[in-house]
Amino acid sequence: MALQLGRLPTVPEYYKEYINRSVNLIDEPKQCCPFHKENTPSFSYMREKGVWSCFGACHCIGADVIEMHRRHFKLSTRDEAETSLRKICRCTKKPGTRLEQQRVIVNEGEVEYRQARALAHMLANTPERWVELDYLESKTPNETWEFENLVNKWKGGV
Repeated sequence: MALQLGRLPTVPEYYKEYINRSVNLIDEPKQCCPFHKENTPSFSYMREKGVWSCFGACHCIGADVIEMHRRHFKLSTRDEAETSLRKICRCTKKPGTRLEQQRVIVNEGEVEYRQARALAHMLANTPERWVELDYLESKTPNETWEFENLVNKWKGGV
């Protein structure tokens, strides 16, 4: 399967092309984590939320293909990863207008929000935590910092 040029790939497309050609994340969302050595699958792709995470040793989490590319190629920044991936996919058009730049900023904020929310879901391993998380998600709107505070509380930091 070759990546379609001119657009960024989806997480499952990227995984199949660069990480493991024999795996279809849509059909098999639980795999051994590609970012650390293990024998028992701890990596999970959540199709309905579009996020992926490792419940094993590295505890990595990502909300998009750019973060997966950054980790896979050990790139230091998100910008570096996006530039690299856009070059590979020949999808080099960067946002130019002020409105397009604002959309990118909103999308980066959404990435942070989804990462914090996914981490909270990973740590909600008791009925009490699920109730707390359910309450937070029932509030409209909820913010990234609210999920981060919940995660810190559960980790013993707050």
